[in-house]
Amino acid sequence: MPTAIVMPALGLTMTEGVVQRWLKRVGEPVALDEPLFVVETDKAAQEVLAPAAGILREILVPEGASATVESVLAYLAAPGDALAPGPPSTAPHPAAGAAPSAAPPPTLPPPTPRAQPPVGRASPPTVSPHAAPVGGSERERLCWMHRAMLRIRLFDEQIVKLFAGGKIAGALHSYVGEEAVAAGVCARLRPDDYIVSTHRGHGHLLAKGGEMRRMMAELYGRVDGYCRGKGGSMHITDVSLGILGANGIVGAGLPIAAGAGTAITLQGGDQVVACFFGDGAANTGAFHEALNLAATWSLPVVFICENNLYAQFTPQSMHARVADLFGRAAGYGLPGLSVDGNDVLAVAEAAEAAVQRARAGAGPTLIEAKTFRWFGHAINNPASNIGRDEAEIAAWKARDPIPRFERRLLDGAVATQAELDATRAAVQAELEEAIRFAEASPAPPPEEALEHVYTDLSAGARR
Repeated sequence: MPTAIVMPALGLTMTEGVVQRWLKRVGEPVALDEPLFVVETDKAAQEVLAPAAGILREILVPEGASATVESVLAYLAAPGDALAPGPPSTAPHPAAGAAPSAAPPPTLPPPTPRAQPPVGRASPPTVSPHAAPVGGSERERLCWMHRAMLRIRLFDEQIVKLFAGGKIAGALHSYVGEEAVAAGVCARLRPDDYIVSTHRGHGHLLAKGGEMRRMMAELYGRVDGYCRGKGGSMHITDVSLGILGANGIVGAGLPIAAGAGTAITLQGGDQVVACFFGDGAANTGAFHEALNLAATWSLPVVFICENNLYAQFTPQSMHARVADLFGRAAGYGLPGLSVDGNDVLAVAEAAEAAVQRARAGAGPTLIEAKTFRWFGHAINNPASNIGRDEAEIAAWKARDPIPRFERRLLDGAVATQAELDATRAAVQAELEEAIRFAEASPAPPPEEALEHVYTDLSAGARR
């Protein structure tokens, strides 16, 4: 069966385009993902790739003619199929700009319907046993937030010790002290929602449902890690859980989140993207570009600024004139608010409103969660803690989000002390098993060093 070549939608507002030039003639072979024609819109000209391999059998829309989005421009015959007898239905390329001639009626059988793009992701999301409960009771959600913060805290405290003992190497950025932000936001996400993380991403992955043992194996540089030991601390990714990746470049996750939000919108999905970034990233050009685009196109993105008051070693007062970064949202015409980033319930409440707004198609929100990291910028750089006032560190440790939340659980009769202790013991057992798992996992073989560099999803992919 022939494959229909249609006018693609190259933007959210595109309704039609002009076939500027055909790059293949009727009867010529076409490879999958090979440039087939050039479309001109009111904004730019862009090459369009062939959706399948075959022979260009018939051109219905000549060069210089316009066509609406999704209208059929040409047909590809499958490789090996005989072309229709007689002269081709379209002459060799007319000169660009020539008056368009009436397209002859197609004489081919109905084309095979185009495969529709998946909504949100290529396969159903993995529902992790560690992910936030969807549709559970209020008690279940509260107990999950407690467990999520403990998983993050115990994991990150342990990897600091493992680094000091020479068990793991490389860059390492601790999330200790900021657990309420990741837990509060992810408590309001569905399994098919997405997150975009930062170089300080352990907490985000664990809160979204990541496995502690695979995370630990990745830090050990072993093949059973999330990235087969090749990504390390700053590049954790698991698309099946909606984790689009941590990023070692400050602010680089912001446009990725906008891109994911654009994909969701184009595909008609109702997922939401939660984009975590730090106060330092709020001063990058990517921050402006991402928020401006997301606001203009009403993208389903929740931007969460984890303001831990220091951009690497620089206090916020030295890199921003304003104390409240959420006020920048007004410049883009989107709502912004500040929350206590050490209060998991306050974070969850703000996230719930922002997620509901995004899911309803009302666009993005900027949440500034004010919090504090207990350690310096990077564990592998002891000097990164120099310059921070000890009194300031002590004051923030006194506002530790975990015992603060535990007191509320006890005071509200949500859980007993025995239940809280049992949760901590279970998380500790999970952590110990994760270390055993990581140490038993082999290192990636040297011959695999150049694999997984480029995509291998298409026949013409680079290796």
